[in-house]
Amino acid sequence: MAEIYRPSRSGLFRSVLFSLLPAGVAAVVVWLAGSHMNWMGWVASGLMGLLTLYLFLQTVFVFATKIACDERGLAVLAPLGAIGILWSDVKRAVLRERVNALSRTDHMLVLTGSAKEVVCNPSVLAPEDEQRLLDCVRAHVTVIVQRDKPSI
Repeated sequence: MAEIYRPSRSGLFRSVLFSLLPAGVAAVVVWLAGSHMNWMGWVASGLMGLLTLYLFLQTVFVFATKIACDERGLAVLAPLGAIGILWSDVKRAVLRERVNALSRTDHMLVLTGSAKEVVCNPSVLAPEDEQRLLDCVRAHVTVIVQRDKPSI
């Protein structure tokens, strides 16, 4: 039976706070400027509102995604659909790592087959779930670790 991994609640809370940051900044600017705000300030505040909406929707999409792993293969169960790959179909497995100064190291797992590519983000899982997922993958395929440049 496949083990299903769900993103951690603490990660969701941090990501939602981060996604609301542009709207918070815009609200403070509008409040401080008051009636002295010109049209450029309103346009900038509107753009920050749109950025907030984009970041929030992206956060919801990422944290609504689940990852399933078993002896047959790996599947990513996203809100708009699911994609999976059998271990026998995997031609290449790459774990991209990027050191992040603000949080732990970010990981992106890319499994490439002859007909498809499955990409998942194990970094949104709790650390122990992320380790169990990576152990499951390593038990079935050879994983190449690729270190990317630090984000900050």
